[in-house]
Amino acid sequence: MVKIIFGSKFSDYSHGLARGSSQIGSAILAALTIVLVLVAKKLQKTIN
Repeated sequence: MVKIIFGSKFSDYSHGLARGSSQIGSAILAALTIVLVLVAKKLQKTIN
C-alpha cells in the first residue's frame, strides 16, 4: 500500500520535472556530472 502510494507520487513528481523544468533538470544533471568527475579525479589521486 505504502509502496504504491509512494511510487505514484514519485512518478508524478518526475513527470512534472520532465514537463515543467527540463532546463533546470538538465542543469542539475550537468552539475552532478561535473561533481562526479571531480570526485573521480580526487579518488584517482588518492589511489595513486
